[in-house]
Amino acid sequence: MAQDTVDGKGAYYNYLAVKEVKIFCPFPNKEVGRLALVDMPGLGDTGIGDSERMIRTLGQDIDFVLFVRRPRIGGDDWFDFDTQLYDTANKALTELPIEDWSFMVLNRDTSNSVLCEIFAEKMQVKHIKVKRTIIANCADETEANNEILGSVLDYLINRIDVLDYRYSTACFDRVSLLQQQTNAAISSFSSIIDALKSEDGMEEFNERFSAFWDAFPIRLEDLLTELIEKRDCEDYHFREDVDKLIQSCRNDKVIVPDQEEIEKLNKRYEGYRTAYEKSLQNIRTQLSIRFLSLETGLNRSLEEIKLQVVGALADQNLGGLVARNNNEPIAASKFLKSVADLIPEKQQKIKFGFQLLANFDLVYRGLIQHRIRKHLDVLTPNKTKYKFEPKLLDELLRKGQSPAERIVGNLNQAYIEAVNNCEKELKGLLREPSQAGFAIVEEFVDRVIRAKGVENEWRDFLWRERSKVWADAFHRMETLQELQKTARDLAERAKATNNANELSELHSIS
Repeated sequence: MAQDTVDGKGAYYNYLAVKEVKIFCPFPNKEVGRLALVDMPGLGDTGIGDSERMIRTLGQDIDFVLFVRRPRIGGDDWFDFDTQLYDTANKALTELPIEDWSFMVLNRDTSNSVLCEIFAEKMQVKHIKVKRTIIANCADETEANNEILGSVLDYLINRIDVLDYRYSTACFDRVSLLQQQTNAAISSFSSIIDALKSEDGMEEFNERFSAFWDAFPIRLEDLLTELIEKRDCEDYHFREDVDKLIQSCRNDKVIVPDQEEIEKLNKRYEGYRTAYEKSLQNIRTQLSIRFLSLETGLNRSLEEIKLQVVGALADQNLGGLVARNNNEPIAASKFLKSVADLIPEKQQKIKFGFQLLANFDLVYRGLIQHRIRKHLDVLTPNKTKYKFEPKLLDELLRKGQSPAERIVGNLNQAYIEAVNNCEKELKGLLREPSQAGFAIVEEFVDRVIRAKGVENEWRDFLWRERSKVWADAFHRMETLQELQKTARDLAERAKATNNANELSELHSIS
């Protein structure tokens, strides 16, 4: 007992802090080379019971086992901890019985020789089987070297190749069995996968598409009918913007300079006529810039019309074509452009229809600007009817009157006339947004539901995007198909890895 005191009492706590001790010493048989002797505590020696560590060490690091037991006078026998130690060691290599790679050493002293013989005879009864039982005095250097270590070395020299072959054969047989079981499991797994119902969903798609194509054209035609009724009506947003702009121009007194400013300009340019012409140009520039704001109103109305189209698409489950962050609303033009980008080039009719509607805008410079500019001629020096001739200037100066008052009067008249004429012109354009909105939607409808062959384009496109449009039916189906494909790939990879030929080659080499 390694941890017992001289009087036979256990003092285990003195050794619990020690995990491993390595001792290096010379070995008399130099031809053997490097030899390691691992001394492991028996299960009866400590209260720790570290059986898992023992099994791991025996199975991975040990080539041969020496069981050492010293019979004691006074009622000693093979006890449970002895057989437990043997059974634990036997679990280390299930492929090779421990009796083929172990000796039992019964440590003889001056008083226990007979007891050692008795212990040796009882080993069979206790089912302790080893290759050889040696009775020797372990304290005697000569006996330890010759009878114990020498016997072990002789046995290993003569039997190590056989033991290695038997061990590798047992391992190969075990792995082969596992290999067969693995292949059987893979085949069973593959059969289960193939047995699962895997449909492409064509029948379901045909039903869904038929319902879509029955309803979608009617929905767009109804929208066109609604827009036709409003086509010749004044656009509310555009009229509101026009009224606000004209009212703002009339209320703004800063745009027309007063007499004091005219006097300053006269001194700066050294002449009242130049001051007058510069003032006309400045008023015209400021007024023309203000009308640019009308473009916002034009496109706000158009965006509402596009939103109606998006609503018609959403009614047919096409809203799912475009992903949204946290279900946030998306601008109609952006939605239509996203759908256009999603449509492949081969579905060119419907793709062009979405591009046309998404990119259509009412632009101030193309629709309104040229109509406004002609009414600003009255604010252009060489075109205005409110002239300030040299003769008039000389007459005012001769009478001692300030030309600045007359200039301000002319500027006010020209400005008021320009604003009034622009208002009349814009009032005649109040129907333009409604008419343009109807026209572009009708063009869209022509492209996406009336053009020849467009039904087939929709069928091909929606088949491609079916899991987005009809997620309730096709998303789960596609997910299942992806899982089946992944499972098949994994099964094929597992089967390729579990290759019996490699193991056979390894076994023949060993």
